[in-house]
Amino acid sequence: MDKMEYNAMKGLAWRQLGANDFESLTYFANQVEKQSKVYKYIGLGLIIVGVPLSFVLVGIPLLLVGLFMYFAVYKKYSAKAQSFRQLLTEDPEFSV
Repeated sequence: MDKMEYNAMKGLAWRQLGANDFESLTYFANQVEKQSKVYKYIGLGLIIVGVPLSFVLVGIPLLLVGLFMYFAVYKKYSAKAQSFRQLLTEDPEFSV
């Protein structure tokens, strides 16, 4: 995550939550990480349902969507939350 994306996420947190201090932005990062875990569990559920159904060719789309949600969406959002939290700690605006 670069500084431009970090500032965009700070702006999004400000618009959604009115977050302009360190604790509120940390809460926003935690919410993004929780949302990524929801995508993880949905993806795993679709994979579990899609594997047995793929033998009758009905579950192949479910399996593909589940794999996409797990590997693309979950990994992307969790990485963004972690890098946002790291850049938040390094932000000179919030240093004491």
